[in-house]
Amino acid sequence: VKNSRYLEEFSLQHCGGQKAHFELLGQCIDASKSQLQLRVLDLTGNVAMGDAGAAGLAKGLAVMPHGLASLSIGGCGIGGKGAVALAGALKRNGAFLGSLGKLNVSENPAIGAEGMTALTEFLAMPNAIVDLNIANTCVNVEVVFGALLRGCGLSLVHLDMSNNKFTLKKPKDYSPSPSILQFVQSAQQLKTLNISGTKIPTSALKQVLTGLVGNPMLSDMRFSLRSNELGAMGAQLVGSLGAQVKCVMDLDVADNEFADEDVEFLVKGLRLNSLLRRIDIGKNFKTKSKQRNAAINAVINLISHEYCTLEHLSLADSGLKDDITDVIDRIGTNETITSLDVSGNQMGDKGLTALAKTLQINRTLTHILWDDNRPSHQGFNAVGIALTRNHTVKHMPLPVNDILHAMKANPEKTQRYLKRIEEGLQRNQSPLGLGGGGDLRLFQQGQILNSAQQEAIDRLVALVKRARSANAAAGLRPLDQEDEVTDGEVSQ
Repeated sequence: VKNSRYLEEFSLQHCGGQKAHFELLGQCIDASKSQLQLRVLDLTGNVAMGDAGAAGLAKGLAVMPHGLASLSIGGCGIGGKGAVALAGALKRNGAFLGSLGKLNVSENPAIGAEGMTALTEFLAMPNAIVDLNIANTCVNVEVVFGALLRGCGLSLVHLDMSNNKFTLKKPKDYSPSPSILQFVQSAQQLKTLNISGTKIPTSALKQVLTGLVGNPMLSDMRFSLRSNELGAMGAQLVGSLGAQVKCVMDLDVADNEFADEDVEFLVKGLRLNSLLRRIDIGKNFKTKSKQRNAAINAVINLISHEYCTLEHLSLADSGLKDDITDVIDRIGTNETITSLDVSGNQMGDKGLTALAKTLQINRTLTHILWDDNRPSHQGFNAVGIALTRNHTVKHMPLPVNDILHAMKANPEKTQRYLKRIEEGLQRNQSPLGLGGGGDLRLFQQGQILNSAQQEAIDRLVALVKRARSANAAAGLRPLDQEDEVTDGEVSQ
């Protein structure tokens, strides 16, 4: 760093650096500031950096003539004093206001109020940040909205404020700040908004959703509300406004303590949103109630209606057991979903049998997650047989937890059936459909076909030959020798 004139990117992720190393790095940056061309600095995961290392690094950053385009110091054990030093360096060096596009200070929970006040003051200055990650830093999310409104609200593309406190006020005293609605309504480039794990009050959530509805500049957004304990009121809010939020493509509302009736209301509302592509409603369905069938039917209607646009569906960790089989059955005829997560549902052999039937019918699924369902070797056998007839699923990680469970009861058959599953996936992943010793034939032109393709061609050839025989019986001109149709010509 000290002697290089051409170094532009420097990464020391998770390398076990100590505070002295980063103090020295700051000194080297200071010594070579006139010739240094560094643009990207990534020190993520060096937990021993601490306040002393951050303060030493800040001394170098404060004098960089061109600033940085990207600074990542997530998970570096930085506390309040270190954050104050870094924020002070960024504020004093005006070059950072125009150069810094990515800032990652996530996973530093010891930053505290003092450190976040200093960082918020920097964010409130007019700056060029487009990618901001302050997850798990004990930040007050509501205050950051106000700072971003003044600082980089128009240019911000990715914003992750997850696993922080949305507000320090008690629920009975809380009233959402106008800056929340103003920020969301004025954003022009926002593609990712992650406020999961913040326990956002429903009144503040209404401001966010209202802002998204009223902002015509946004599109194709990823919006995460995971793990916010939204409950019935949150489900009603998202369900009632969800159909109007046309800018969100990817919605994550998993783990929000939704009961069956909450899921039903939520999904019925989202069904009306024709622009939604990905949805995660897993880890809900708190307790089984009389509304369970209605909730399941709502999910079925979501994926089977005429104008369904979903490409990804997650029902992970919902513990639905047999109740999920009807959803899996209906996915068999769905023509839009390419990715499915049904892990963590304890659906047993019955669920895997339903999944096997779906695999034999469906021709759009490519990714499936299916661990933690407690099948026996018989469930694996059903899936293995289905994969011999499915040529589209390419990514289906073996369910490690379920394998350990099945191996205890019948290790020999479990291994045999798992091998069949692996062979099917290897064949599907191969560009030529090779792998696992599947039934493949070599045509006279040198073209390799799998058994399904060969069967289709055989049927076409048989049709042509029957047509020729029918023509001859009717007294029509028979095919000349040069008109003979061969298997190879049909395949072409």
